[in-house]
Amino acid sequence: INLETVEVPTVRLYNLQGVQLYQQHTNATGAQQIQVNLETLNLIPGTYFVEVQAGPEKKTINFVVMP
Repeated sequence: INLETVEVPTVRLYNLQGVQLYQQHTNATGAQQIQVNLETLNLIPGTYFVEVQAGPEKKTINFVVMP
């Protein structure tokens, strides 16, 4: 996900019902790689959304956890 801003990004993970399951604030601006260990979240099979927001800019992608 690429954001064109100098704001500090926040990463959130939601389930299909819109319930927030995870949130991570980062401490840096600019290009960076953020890793989330999904195994520690014990996600059940289904569709999930990852949202990255930095200031007013927000991007969302979805992914599927298979059984």
